[in-house]
Amino acid sequence: MDVQRVLNLLRRWWLALVVGTLLAAGASYAVSRAQPKVYQATVVLKVNPGLDTSTGTPDFNGIQAAATLAMADAQLLPTTSVAQGAIDSVGKRLVHPISAATLAKNTKASAAPQSFLVDVTVRASDPSDAALLAQAMADNFVANDAASRTGNLNTTLHNALRDINLVSTDYVRANHEYTQLTLQPILTPRQVTRSSALSQQMSYDQTQLDNLRTLLANVQLQKESPGATTSVVDAAQASPTPIAPRTTINVVVAAVLVLLALLGIAVLTDALDTRPRSAAEVAAALDLPLAGTISPAHSLAHGGVALAALYDPASLAADEYRLLRTTLGLGTDPDYPATPRVLAVTGTAPGSGATTVAANLAAVTARTGARVIVVDADLRHPTLHTLFDLPDGAGLSTALRDGDDPAALLQGTAVPGLQVLSTGPTATAATAIDLLDSTRMQAVLADLRAMADLVVVNTSAAMLPDTAALTRLADGTLLVARLHSGDKAALTTAADRLRLAGARLEGVVVTHFAGVANRGRRIPVPTPTVAQREQTMPAATEREQSTPVVVEREQSARTSPGSAK
Repeated sequence: MDVQRVLNLLRRWWLALVVGTLLAAGASYAVSRAQPKVYQATVVLKVNPGLDTSTGTPDFNGIQAAATLAMADAQLLPTTSVAQGAIDSVGKRLVHPISAATLAKNTKASAAPQSFLVDVTVRASDPSDAALLAQAMADNFVANDAASRTGNLNTTLHNALRDINLVSTDYVRANHEYTQLTLQPILTPRQVTRSSALSQQMSYDQTQLDNLRTLLANVQLQKESPGATTSVVDAAQASPTPIAPRTTINVVVAAVLVLLALLGIAVLTDALDTRPRSAAEVAAALDLPLAGTISPAHSLAHGGVALAALYDPASLAADEYRLLRTTLGLGTDPDYPATPRVLAVTGTAPGSGATTVAANLAAVTARTGARVIVVDADLRHPTLHTLFDLPDGAGLSTALRDGDDPAALLQGTAVPGLQVLSTGPTATAATAIDLLDSTRMQAVLADLRAMADLVVVNTSAAMLPDTAALTRLADGTLLVARLHSGDKAALTTAADRLRLAGARLEGVVVTHFAGVANRGRRIPVPTPTVAQREQTMPAATEREQSTPVVVEREQSARTSPGSAK
């Protein structure tokens, strides 16, 4: 996508982009302001490694065990049991009561790998509640952890002492019996067997006593040494700044996301839009030279003058038609007007502005001194006579049906040398094709060709069969296409139908061409005096030829009638 296409895309979508972004930002701001504020407090715990009993310093195994224990504590801390203990201790001091399940849900604990520190974070709807609950969670966990570890050692110590007493009693009994047997001078086989069993029993009991005494010594050392303990190293502090809702961030994120979404929609719509975006693309789609462009402000739909060449000859619109006349070579050929010519003007689709182009092209050509006849051959929907403010009585259809002389049906205009053959009574679709594809139509065109230097024939849209029949009879055909009115396939189809019918296509005129902003409007002017005409007419005609053509206005308040077809 080139820079010009991006600029055009932004020009078409800027309002939607701005409005959508502002609406998203406003909605996000309103939602954020309506949400309750959330405060956060953090307390830091530390797992202290146990000390080596011989050196009094932490050993490697103790350090590794402490790091592992910190990870385990982070998982055990945000539980309902710990939360309930915290609530029991500070519940009466809270601004907003909270349940144990909610507190456990709002508590997050984490420990980095190979670290002794555990971060405990609690969120609440009041800053003082957050600090109280965070500190209570940490204190309750530390107390429970110490009690749990001491309780386990006491149980182990009690069991070890009990087992030592039992094994010692059994050892003493076996030793006494074994001593009695050894005092006997002669032992029976049974006594020998018993003596051996007692010896084995004493050996086993001695081993058990050694193990139990070792366990007892280790437990006593653990109780007497500092061991691995958990403590609070950074107490919780109340923060007056809420962590949510983050209004500024929410507004920015919402605005950016909606803007990106709208840009995506715009780009996708642009990619799916196969309509030509410029006059050059229209000409390329039709495979025709670009004969001219007519700006959008020069149509009645935009408040301009439809017949600018007649009613506003000094306007930019009239200059565009003069440029079109020059591009087509009308009135500039050295042999002109010795060689009569019939030029058909047709639109690629209804509403392309072909009638307006045909009327203005005929007018600017007549202003060069040429004899021009413009024919309205749109038998279905005639509008040419309204542009010139002429009656539509007998016309082309009369000449074709009744064989009337077309010369007698011509009507004059305010431009000397320019005559109009209106449609006359309209015809149905079937009748129109029959009339325009008849030998009588050929004869009418031959008669008009003999009477004029240029015959401009305004036809129906290019897709209609009567247009194909008529363009085949013309010396050349000028296509008129309105920008953004159809996709490339529709334009290509229209041109191909005319080529298939045998039309000789001269080029394409693109109407409603974006980029020129000149809103002209026709203001009724009273009939000028001779002196006024001599002062004003040269400015409008000096670009055409040395001999000015005087335009007579028969009605002082005539408005610009008709519209582009």
